Amino acid sequence: MKKSLFLIFVLAVSAAWISPYSGQRIITGRVTTMEDGYPIAGVSVNLKGSPTSTHTGRNGEYSIQVERDDQVLVFSFVGYETREIKVGS
Repeated sequence: MKKSLFLIFVLAVSAAWISPYSGQRIITGRVTTMEDGYPIAGVSVNLKGSPTSTHTGRNGEYSIQVERDDQVLVFSFVGYETREIKVGS
């Protein structure tokens, strides 16, 4: 058990050191309804043209790693219109 926890800690620290120098950054946000501002859980957030994706949590919050400002996030959820938003905007 101690070995696996130590390995996870080492990998987490390594990732924190590598990310700032590789041009990658974390985008965070919150998805809500336009009508009343309630958060929407389970929204699919995909990086267009990439296998990278995530889902919003119960408070509508998400975080996703991107490499460039010109990339596009695609938000989709059953019953709602799909939206594409450029990362730099």
